[in-house]
Amino acid sequence: MKSSRTLIAALAGVVASMGCVPDRSSIEFAGVFEPMYSGDDCAYSGPSSAALLAGSMNTAITIGYLLDLKLNNTLPATNVTVGGTEISPKTRNDFVIREAEFSYECKDTKENCAGFNAPKPTIIQMAGFVPANSTSTLGGLSVMTPEAGIAIADWSVDVPAIILVKMKFRGDYVSGATHETDTIAFPVTVYKKGAGLLPCPVDTQAKFPECNKTPPPTFGMNGLDYYTCEPITAPTK
Repeated sequence: MKSSRTLIAALAGVVASMGCVPDRSSIEFAGVFEPMYSGDDCAYSGPSSAALLAGSMNTAITIGYLLDLKLNNTLPATNVTVGGTEISPKTRNDFVIREAEFSYECKDTKENCAGFNAPKPTIIQMAGFVPANSTSTLGGLSVMTPEAGIAIADWSVDVPAIILVKMKFRGDYVSGATHETDTIAFPVTVYKKGAGLLPCPVDTQAKFPECNKTPPPTFGMNGLDYYTCEPITAPTK
């Protein structure tokens, strides 16, 4: 009888130590950030230091919108052992992302939203990994699919309008359980300003913020839609 009670107690301890059953809140959105690029080679230098609450996009320059999205896995990263034998490794709660779903909605005045035909929700295949009890960054994630970007660019005018981008992710835990996150909504103000990226006059070259000779991947986003034409200087000997 004593051995049976010991076994029952051990199994109860296993169930408790394995943590909660994954639910939608197991993978939390920990913040949205602007990806940063720098240097003549325009290399990715990580997410911005401050989280973004909203963004903007000049559709005369770009039809894409890039984000660094941080996800937090709240499930425990502990090995489960019984009698000194590991029966469930801590990696069981690691989350592997396999797809994302995006949808779009105009959330402005009736006048500003006139003529907007919301692109159909789109599922894209992707890869991401969020270890248990950790935070991971999905870097340079385009939240405008090509079809949505083209449709919104064709519709947008010089008067800004707010588009609400909704996204969620699906994937699997290493344990085998499938998972779908809650939906996160991020507002992007879209407008069409200027004639796009025009060539500089003869004997001058474009100089862009952050990346000098090359427009950064975020060019056209969040007010980064300007450049200067400067004289070409001869290389020093």
